[in-house]
Amino acid sequence: MKKIVLITLLFLSTVCLASAQNIWIQKANVGAMNRENAVGFAIGTKGYIGLGQHCETQTLLVDFWEYDPMTNAWTQVADFGGTARFAASSFVVDSFAYVGLGSDSYPVYNFRKDFWKYSQSTNTWTQVAVFPGVERYNASTFVIGANGYVSTGWNQIIFFVDLWQYNSTLNSWSQKTNFPGNPRCAGVGFAIGNYGYIGTGDDNSSTYKDFYKYDPSDSAWTQIADLPSYLCNAAAFVLNNKAYVGTGSTTFPSINIINHFWEYSPLSNTWDSIADMSPISRIKPVAFAIGDIGYAGTGAYNSNISNDTVDFWEYSPLDVGIDKSSSKLRELSIYPNPSKGQMNINFAYSNNSLMLVEVLDCNGKVVYNKIQRKATGISNYNLDLSNLSNGIYFLKLTFDKDIEYRKFVLE
Repeated sequence: MKKIVLITLLFLSTVCLASAQNIWIQKANVGAMNRENAVGFAIGTKGYIGLGQHCETQTLLVDFWEYDPMTNAWTQVADFGGTARFAASSFVVDSFAYVGLGSDSYPVYNFRKDFWKYSQSTNTWTQVAVFPGVERYNASTFVIGANGYVSTGWNQIIFFVDLWQYNSTLNSWSQKTNFPGNPRCAGVGFAIGNYGYIGTGDDNSSTYKDFYKYDPSDSAWTQIADLPSYLCNAAAFVLNNKAYVGTGSTTFPSINIINHFWEYSPLSNTWDSIADMSPISRIKPVAFAIGDIGYAGTGAYNSNISNDTVDFWEYSPLDVGIDKSSSKLRELSIYPNPSKGQMNINFAYSNNSLMLVEVLDCNGKVVYNKIQRKATGISNYNLDLSNLSNGIYFLKLTFDKDIEYRKFVLE
């Protein structure tokens, strides 16, 4: 009998480990209103989502919301400094966000070229140098060093390929080498290391899956591996020198919305499929990364692009079945393991910090969460999980930017 039980546990552990890797976890809904075509970015340990369109009422939004992953809560911050708009573009340099372009009118479009800087420390918006190119919406962006880059986009007449560099130190724009792919809008942009990347998108008749890498040292572009799927109006973020791209539509102007995601490794120049984002496929969402965690949410969820979402999801690529420790966390242990439901967590942490305790089941669902205030040094936390069913679970501890996982068994 013991042998059968051991084999069963080993089998369940293998299945659970496989399903718990690269999982999406639903978090608190965004702000006060469903939206699509918003902008999103992260500054330090906080994320931000704002602007966009509430399609059910054809309302354009000007509000902004700040997300705290420690408390899993959204707080409204200062409204955008410019006009309400959708399909704007954003990038972050140092501790400031820059937001501009887009359209501030619908269904008759009025394209913009103004840019605004958001200060997290003062919660204020200040207008900066106006974008010197033609006004547009659905442009792609990336950041390298102290410079933000803007390219592609559309103004109902022209699809663009011009590339513009914004120098945050000088508050000035300069034109660089054009994007080499076909003119397009609604693509994605991101940076890994000292290179920028732009790919996917549409031109109102076709969608694209090609990607190009930009080297600022000589302002030159190089084509890289195609995304495995044609895609437009997708989401993208970067974690640990890898890019993650997904959701959106595989066709345009007809709409085929998906929830698939892919991971790009610049070392091997390859794309690999990862876990789908959520049960809801969507188009025109936003995404950003905080530390080792990616976030994505909002968007439209039907083929008529007439129903918006407010849900928000967290992605971790970590193998949560393997113990991982940061330089600040020492001597982390949980016992007894296996447990009847009463457990102890012991650890030493070098920073005074809030600690978020979460327990995930094999499907990545959070079945327990609590915030603890702790002092620097050795700590002990008692965990009562007697209300949970027997099985394999994962303990997730979040301290500031540090996240730790441990696997345990309830029996």
